[in-house]
Amino acid sequence: MNAIWTVYQPSTGRILELPKSIPDAYAHLYLGPDRHVIEGAWYPDRHYIGPVGALERPPQETSLDTITIRADGEDVATLSRLPDPCTVEIYGPVRDVIEVEGGVLEFCADVPGRYELVVKAFPWLDFTGMIHAL
Repeated sequence: MNAIWTVYQPSTGRILELPKSIPDAYAHLYLGPDRHVIEGAWYPDRHYIGPVGALERPPQETSLDTITIRADGEDVATLSRLPDPCTVEIYGPVRDVIEVEGGVLEFCADVPGRYELVVKAFPWLDFTGMIHAL
């Protein structure tokens, strides 16, 4: 008999592959070092696998205090209530990836443009904020 199986990483709960229909007898073929399967259709953009089964990924409480700053290298926009630790990916005229500890990031820019800041900290859902540097 076929069932829907989702492949995940037991050490983190991160879903590694989209769900697929495979015969029950072959589910063991997806097992490996730090790979396991769970029955059901679970998706990496919405779920993770915890000790009790599939769970919804929680939203972040991240907040951004302003969406507009001066592009003078001194005016700042503050991201607060960040997951600790987290990674912030910056997309815009200048691109960067910053590892953040402590729950706060002050962002400044000396190049005008629109900056997209994506905060990542699994299992939380990604947070995206937009800042305009004028």
